[in-house]
Amino acid sequence: MTLIQCVTNELTRSYIISDILVALTTNSFLEIDDTDNNVSNSSTSGVSATTSASPTSNDISNISLKTLPTPPGIYYCILEHCRLSRQKRMAITNMHTHLKDVHPHLFDKFKNTKISFKHVFENFCFMKGAHKLNRAFHISNMGMFFLNLELLADHFINCWITYPGSVKKASRFNCVIEFISENGTRKIFSTSAAAPEQNKEWLQERGRVFILDPASHGLTFGDNYSLSITVTFNPRQD
Repeated sequence: MTLIQCVTNELTRSYIISDILVALTTNSFLEIDDTDNNVSNSSTSGVSATTSASPTSNDISNISLKTLPTPPGIYYCILEHCRLSRQKRMAITNMHTHLKDVHPHLFDKFKNTKISFKHVFENFCFMKGAHKLNRAFHISNMGMFFLNLELLADHFINCWITYPGSVKKASRFNCVIEFISENGTRKIFSTSAAAPEQNKEWLQERGRVFILDPASHGLTFGDNYSLSITVTFNPRQD
């Protein structure tokens, strides 16, 4: 990770912590939790994973987040090869049912009570050709998210996270994506979740897609890698 990326990530973390600490006095969704509250998870897929609450800083590690309201509106399922993709929009409650019934192998559900959540998606395989490896996951107190992963024909890897909701709501979720290869390479990228209307091209132009070129990921065909995802809710008051 370059010096500029380190400084950017640290500034982003500082701004989020500042917003959270200020919001403690005004936001009804936040409260201080003085007891140890370990997070449990329930994964509906067969993918090996490690899950834990992962605060961005010790300053906010004891802050609990109550369940956020389900965002209004209707949205497409964006999982690759979904027969309803771009054909039928669904409310979030219906999408939850759709994912559970139609895509159980690509859908994970996790329980969480904290303002920050971490999950490691493991056992991705670097393959020849162009592929899309989307995953859906639901965090109990935050909502639905999509992990969008592209392997391009030129061996680049693109990754970003989508939150089915408005641009304003999506921007309140800070996402840290860490690439971890089996040969020990680690790369970190920080951005906010994208709304469905913000497509990859729009996000790329604004530097909000995690782009790994062949030299930076160092993978050869058949190598496995993991993606560690940390989602932190920023309760800033607009």
